[in-house]
Amino acid sequence: MLSVAVLSTGLGACAVVEGLTQYSKEDCSQGCDEGGLDAAEAGHDAGSNPDGAADGGAGDGGAGNADTGSDVADASDGSSSVPESGADTGGCGPLDSVDHCGACGVQCNKTTGTPSCTGATCTYVCTAGHSDCNTAPPDTDGCECATPGCCGSSCQTSHADGVGQSYFDCNPAATYTEATAVSACTAYAVSVGSSAASCVGPLTCSGSPVPTVCFTNTAGKCANYCWQYTGVYADAGPGAVWDCACPAHRVGSWN
Repeated sequence: MLSVAVLSTGLGACAVVEGLTQYSKEDCSQGCDEGGLDAAEAGHDAGSNPDGAADGGAGDGGAGNADTGSDVADASDGSSSVPESGADTGGCGPLDSVDHCGACGVQCNKTTGTPSCTGATCTYVCTAGHSDCNTAPPDTDGCECATPGCCGSSCQTSHADGVGQSYFDCNPAATYTEATAVSACTAYAVSVGSSAASCVGPLTCSGSPVPTVCFTNTAGKCANYCWQYTGVYADAGPGAVWDCACPAHRVGSWN
């Protein structure tokens, strides 16, 4: 066991350490560097307990390494918990395809339009006469409405013009106004190569006060049919379709 150790500074021997803990100063008449002694004492402290110094260093280093590892693990956990768009998280391939849209097995409808997937929901280019009105994700029902437009998130109402065609709006069936009579007349007009400009109202048959909207010729007179939207004529109320005779003959019903 070391019993006596002599420490020296750059100015010469000026301190004697006896035993392990007793310190005494000797002749410092030549000028001892108090700082040097302090340094020596500090060195002795460290040297007298090398295990403690090692433990302290290792402890600090170990704690640092542990923290660093924890941070790395946390970062890894954070990045893996939020997959990138289109990432495969279920073993079924990218999740931005029409067969796996946002999750494995979530398929976009392919029968009423051309689908695509954003990675979260399906979107569509609809075939003619269809609309995608219910767009709530993941929107797998496709262009579910057999109508040319939407009423908010719902399909339009399909109406019959009474002579073979349909028209569409957001009114309930059997809504009878001059405007809806024009819509019914327009559906017919378009079917024969004309337009809404040929649908004129209100017109009445001779001797009747009941107004109708009629498909007219260039002279502005009834050319084919008239759509009754109010009143009673020949025991028929709103919704009757008449020919151009006076008295007229009923040929159908519109709604």
